Amino acid sequence: MDQLMLEDVRLCTNICSNCNACVFARTYTVPARLTSSPHIPSPQQVSALSQHLWNDDVSLANHTAAIRRTHQMLDHLYFNRLVLLKSVESKRAMLAPIRRLPPEILTMIIAFAIADSFAQYPDSTVIAQHPALRVCRRWRELGLAAPQIWKKIVLYPLHLRTWRETLLSCVQRSKDLPLDIRLVRCNAEIPSTLERAWKDRASNIDPGSLDAVGDALLACAPRWRCLQLGNVPLPTRLCLGEEPPPLLQLTSLVLGESRYGLAHGLTSRDTGRSLPENFFLNCPALKYVRIGGPKHNGLHLPWSQLVSLHLDGCPLTYDKSACLDTLRQCLSLCSLALGATTDFEPAPTDAPVVLLKLQNLTLLGSAIEALHLFNGPELQAISLVIDPYEWPIEEEELESAPHYEALMRFASSAPATSARITRLSFEVYAYTARDLSLSKLARAYPNISHLRLDDQAGTTATRTLASLVNTKPDAWPMLTSLELPGLSTRELANKALIAEFLYGRVQCPSVKGVKLEEIEVDICYPNKDKFFMENVRRSGVKLFARLPKDMQRASAFGMIPEEESFIMDIEHTVLEEEEIQHAQEDVFYASNPSEGG
Repeated sequence: MDQLMLEDVRLCTNICSNCNACVFARTYTVPARLTSSPHIPSPQQVSALSQHLWNDDVSLANHTAAIRRTHQMLDHLYFNRLVLLKSVESKRAMLAPIRRLPPEILTMIIAFAIADSFAQYPDSTVIAQHPALRVCRRWRELGLAAPQIWKKIVLYPLHLRTWRETLLSCVQRSKDLPLDIRLVRCNAEIPSTLERAWKDRASNIDPGSLDAVGDALLACAPRWRCLQLGNVPLPTRLCLGEEPPPLLQLTSLVLGESRYGLAHGLTSRDTGRSLPENFFLNCPALKYVRIGGPKHNGLHLPWSQLVSLHLDGCPLTYDKSACLDTLRQCLSLCSLALGATTDFEPAPTDAPVVLLKLQNLTLLGSAIEALHLFNGPELQAISLVIDPYEWPIEEEELESAPHYEALMRFASSAPATSARITRLSFEVYAYTARDLSLSKLARAYPNISHLRLDDQAGTTATRTLASLVNTKPDAWPMLTSLELPGLSTRELANKALIAEFLYGRVQCPSVKGVKLEEIEVDICYPNKDKFFMENVRRSGVKLFARLPKDMQRASAFGMIPEEESFIMDIEHTVLEEEEIQHAQEDVFYASNPSEGG
């Protein structure tokens, strides 16, 4: 008989009278209505059966109601149990060690968590959405009342609608702490924001929107410590002031677009109002200044007290003589980066620029032509950079190996200074590699310990360098660190090049007994290069490289960093270095890690 026609039967047998233990069984039987019987009930039996059926129906209804009440009671007990569990957890949480922390310590923990989350992609408008401020009302109140969380104000007025409210709230919540204010058009480090900025590059920010916060900015001017204005319209209150505000705490100043924004055409067509010439006269603590782009002309700055200066295509560099005269006033300058977009070739009558405290010198674009004019008894590092995307240099201007010739002219004009140089960075292009003599360069700069060679000629210059250090132990005998930013370990030939450096300066030290300690390349594939990595490990050399995109870690908010931190000692240990993060954006600060602003 088909099982669908059977009736479900559940059997229960009591096997112990003491503990009432039961055995349950489930089976199927034929319904009684389908079985035949020769017995036909009498009319009296039919009447009695009807009464019994009615009684059974009432009993079934009572049992169903009892079962329903039992389920309701169980649900109520389960609910009370959950309430009791939450009460126990709450009481245990009250006794937890974190509850015994004073508000000052808890505030420091919250501030550290928030600062670490937004270290790579700073944005003040999303700080209030951080998970640490959503734990409970007490944590949120402590976070909102912590001034150290709100003292760094980073806003992008072109794409953020709530930037004005955020600026006012940050100024208010920061209380009396020094402020680090950064107002730029967009965050070029986030690809999606950069794409929107490229589409809206001709858009302008309404000056009236900034005028709404002009009073607040001017009122907190004495608390400015770091100020960056990236090609945004300035409030009228800042531009029309007759007396310069007392910027007593200002130590770092960045005006104009970064090299990254200029190179990708992110500047707006309307540069808006400029600051008054005497706006920064009352800045007794100002040490770090960077000015880029065609805006902010004729500013009077306390040049004699500056420690770090970066002039990148600003109007001051248009007039070579005025620029050199200004640099001669920078008596305390330790680090200088000078980028020119116009002809900067000095005349024979130009006097040298002697800076007694200058240690790091970076020249960009046409400014490399004036390298031999700079000198200083403490100069230790020279970096030459040409960016074809930012400076439209013709090919015939590069055929004469401009970096090599500039370095050789500097060595001939100041041989004692070139002999003291310990850090050297320059670029080589395809049409200049044949004119490059690294052996002469090594003789002119004999004490180089850190060498950075950006080989744009494939690997031509890199192979020449490997052959030089392999065959001549007296060439750069103090070399300990080598940077090859264009070299990847993906190609077998590039691995062989690195092996040559390891053999030439690790197994066979220089004439002074110095071994190569660090090599930096572009990208490394640790999973595919296990044999190569093992050989590097055995040599004891530290290899720095970027991980490929499929191995880069995600940040706290799920975004993949553009520039992953370097791996060190082949152990895949991630180093958190801000200089690496901003390497593409700012050559000056990447080459000067001591710069704090």
